[in-house]
Amino acid sequence: MASKLIVGGQPLGAGTCQAALANAGLVDTLAAYRRRIAGNYRALPPEEIEKIPPGRMWLSTKIDGELWFLVSWDKELFLANSQGLVIAGDVPVLKQVKALPDHTIVAGELHALVKGRRARVGDLAAAMAGGKKAKTKEICFSAFDLVQDDEAAVSTPYDARHSRMTELIKYSSNLNVIPVEDINTAAQIKTRFEETVTT
Repeated sequence: MASKLIVGGQPLGAGTCQAALANAGLVDTLAAYRRRIAGNYRALPPEEIEKIPPGRMWLSTKIDGELWFLVSWDKELFLANSQGLVIAGDVPVLKQVKALPDHTIVAGELHALVKGRRARVGDLAAAMAGGKKAKTKEICFSAFDLVQDDEAAVSTPYDARHSRMTELIKYSSNLNVIPVEDINTAAQIKTRFEETVTT
């Protein structure tokens, strides 16, 4: 049966990529999230870490990939970006989603699985190249925010959204929720930065 949500596309292994999301309201939701949340990201030089005021913060490792959304909508499961491009069908990362309630949107980083070094955004482009010969087993999604589902929305406190994501998304080779630390001081950030980046 043809999809009413996903139009066109090109082969991505046994699945589809570069398809269009034919739901303007849903595309607007994804674009609004990018503007509101991801649009406010800024680089912070290491010497400015100590200037961060104390208060409740969530610390996680930054993955080098692209912002995409894992979406369950009108009984269809797919990945979409904020411009309305879609990855769907028989792709390992989607096959590993056990159950996602309808009208759920999860923000995350689409990236490549590499061994022996940190993945870079170029690794994702390489994994997705080649049409039917694309290396789809290397395409991964690491969730970092719950945009909406039947129990939470982006306005829900982050710790509750993160907890809900861990209920919805079970760890697998291509799919996970990025771990976060609940911290309160710049000193904790500096310590973690030195452990995971400097060394």
